[in-house]
Amino acid sequence: MTVPSGVIVRPDSRGVPTTAASANAVALLDDAILGLVSHRADTPSRLARALETDPQLVVAHCLRGFAAKLLARRDLVTTAQDAHTEAQCSTETRGASERERLLLAALGCWCADDPLGALERLEHMLRLHPYDLLAIKLSHAVHFMMGQTAGMRRSVERVLPAWNDDVPGYAFVLGCHAFTLVETGELDAAERVGRAAFERECSDVWGAHAVVHAFELTDRTTQGEAWIADIDVDDVNNFAGHLQWHRALFLLAQGDAEGALHEYDASVATHLGRDYRDLGNASTFLWRLTREAVDVGARWQPVAEAARSRVGEHSLAFADVHYALALAGAGDFEAARALVASMYALDNARAGVEAVVLRECGAPLADAIVALAEGDASRAVALLLPLRDSWSCLGGSAPQRAVFEQILVEAALAADDHQVARLLLEERLSTRPNEAFSVARVSRVSRATVTDVRELAPSVGRDARAVASHVKAAR
Repeated sequence: MTVPSGVIVRPDSRGVPTTAASANAVALLDDAILGLVSHRADTPSRLARALETDPQLVVAHCLRGFAAKLLARRDLVTTAQDAHTEAQCSTETRGASERERLLLAALGCWCADDPLGALERLEHMLRLHPYDLLAIKLSHAVHFMMGQTAGMRRSVERVLPAWNDDVPGYAFVLGCHAFTLVETGELDAAERVGRAAFERECSDVWGAHAVVHAFELTDRTTQGEAWIADIDVDDVNNFAGHLQWHRALFLLAQGDAEGALHEYDASVATHLGRDYRDLGNASTFLWRLTREAVDVGARWQPVAEAARSRVGEHSLAFADVHYALALAGAGDFEAARALVASMYALDNARAGVEAVVLRECGAPLADAIVALAEGDASRAVALLLPLRDSWSCLGGSAPQRAVFEQILVEAALAADDHQVARLLLEERLSTRPNEAFSVARVSRVSRATVTDVRELAPSVGRDARAVASHVKAAR
């Protein structure tokens, strides 16, 4: 194959080979990658500038495709496929490095509903080039969406020894490592590494976010609120709304429902249209407020309206579950039930791990959410208990998934199933003795009916199957 004159493989700022028409195109691509890892709102325009300079820039086209896939929206499937086609045409016209061919193959896998195949190729890229910041961030993001926290941590820890302060972007790799640490339960280490990342690079909002999680999971709400206040989110994309969602949760845990609601209105409700995670922030927060007997007025309606526009996509189980929560919260049980039915009826011929997760975990979880909202708490308990060791496969973070456990506790209380409720609450309080949600509810459990179950709690630990079997025996 003859490579057009002027097109050569050039190193980026970290020495990773990039096929490009000019050094300027590589610099602009570097800038777009920096926008991605720092969650900047102007990342699309940075990427557009790179493609204007070099319309056949393979990595830029692949980045555009991955950005579309990360939003888990069916209306962006064509965008991702078009980006893959453009990148493929470019490789055929002027060639590509092995790294670029692997990136193209990774995007192709995900476009074919094979995210695990995409991960395999991204990890191959990192074996070739441990300084490939784009591959590090993409692997991190796909592992996270697939609920593969252990794989997410292994991925970053394989490349971390090659990095140091002399390599541009080191802080962002530390930020990814901090997040893997917090998601795998090493909270002290996560806070230490996340602080180190943020001190090196104040635009590393992902590393700062890992510290927020450490505060939340240790119920240090005042410190967490103060930490978020020091994060500059002026140029951050909708991830800024997620950070403020955490701040609203801290305020609610401190008993400041009015302040929490103000934070929701100002910084969370303003992000509802583009990203399923924004709907997740809004729906879970409104659910928590409602359970604390806070009048949320008509705030459920725009959240439900945004969810209705996504019903039937079935792109990601984590998203569908939150759409069900939004519809149920708004009282639109007809739409919520139709969504649940479509999740259960998802064509068994549809391949891929996400389809299995959606049918086997997402559907019964959504079913339980709607059942509780409709007043059938016993059905909700029966659906949720067997899922406790499964819902991590939905993806999302531990604080995001915490609402599922809270829904189970509320269902058990509503069903007057005090044995289940006390066992669940004691388990949560054994690791988070100051968690406001559990502290507020443990006193609602009738002690007279659960003395035998209290004795079981220390032996249960965090094993969901053990909880379910112990509860069954206690009955």
